[in-house]
Amino acid sequence: MSRLRAAIPVLSFLALVALAAAPARAGAGEPPAQDPAATAATEAPAARTEALHWHPVGDEEVVADREGKAILYFFTAEWCAPCHEMKRTLFADPEKVSRISQEFVTVEVLDTRVETGENLPEVDEAQERYQVMTIPTLVVALPDGSEVGQHRGYSGEERAWRWLTQQAMVAGAHLDEK
Repeated sequence: MSRLRAAIPVLSFLALVALAAAPARAGAGEPPAQDPAATAATEAPAARTEALHWHPVGDEEVVADREGKAILYFFTAEWCAPCHEMKRTLFADPEKVSRISQEFVTVEVLDTRVETGENLPEVDEAQERYQVMTIPTLVVALPDGSEVGQHRGYSGEERAWRWLTQQAMVAGAHLDEK
């Protein structure tokens, strides 16, 4: 009986971890994949979204310098439910995607430590450089890597969007100075 009582907190923790990871394993709450041609034919035009092009971490400063844009880092992880919510809302709205694409070189920094026990060196370097301790975190930086601003967590699409548009203006002013 005492073994059972000792195991209850561990089992409760494992159940919570499984529940938190379930949306990510189940396609983040999205319906199962269908034939793209069939979906496009039946989907209303307003429901189609332009996807952000996520660059891997590593060459973003060269790309940003060449394109004259700031960098938007999205620090995320597969197990992170708020990260998936951010992708379904903020990073799926066609108007916002268009604006983000115009203003930023977008970089997804995927933390895989929970799943694999380690990260790619580039991921660890980016997390250390910008002192990222919370996922999700958005970081706006200039092409030289200097940080403009950081937004930790996700408290909704509108708040994150206001922050992002403010950072675009600040970064744009810095880029215009150069």
